[in-house]
Amino acid sequence: MNLSLEQTQSLLETLFLAFILLTFYYLYQSRIILKRIEARKYVRRLEKETDFFNEDRLYTIIYDTFETLQKAAVEQRLDIAKEYMTADAYDAWSAPLNWAIYQNTSLTPRHTKINCCWIVSIHADLNKQDYFWVYIQGYHDHQPFIVKQEEETEPVGSQRRSRKVNRIINNEFQEYWKFIRIEDQFYLDEMIPRKQMKVRHLKSTIEL
Repeated sequence: MNLSLEQTQSLLETLFLAFILLTFYYLYQSRIILKRIEARKYVRRLEKETDFFNEDRLYTIIYDTFETLQKAAVEQRLDIAKEYMTADAYDAWSAPLNWAIYQNTSLTPRHTKINCCWIVSIHADLNKQDYFWVYIQGYHDHQPFIVKQEEETEPVGSQRRSRKVNRIINNEFQEYWKFIRIEDQFYLDEMIPRKQMKVRHLKSTIEL
């Protein structure tokens, strides 16, 4: 197949743009990976001091919290999430869901797959509150992308026919969750979308 000069130029521009986007993506992911490596070293140090910071225990808390929040939303039983969250976090999370329920909007059940769950920062201090941050990445419905076909119509009187167009809906989610220690348990305290989080501010510290 012979491509015209214009087609070749368009293809090269598309490939260049894809290269730039991938470069930025991998640079961002590399920063998260470095934070994960650093946090894991600190967790290993803490494990020698106390079982409270056992890595398996922390990840069990994360996954139990995630699964409970999913169940609470799907079954519209939001109260079951209270025991996993601080009061402020619960209010912020439940407010839009309560509004949807009030308007009789069905919360469509979704199967959620977590592809990545990393502790990327941990703070342990005898004189201050202990906490850790988690990076979570996954997909809803086990599909990275859903292609939805819609009909695009032209204004009345137009000579052009309506046509079918594909809208690509990205079902991926990326969030940072903060867990804080209250007495002898960790509770979810913040949920921040990836785009609103400055990775460079994530630091691991130990003051015991």
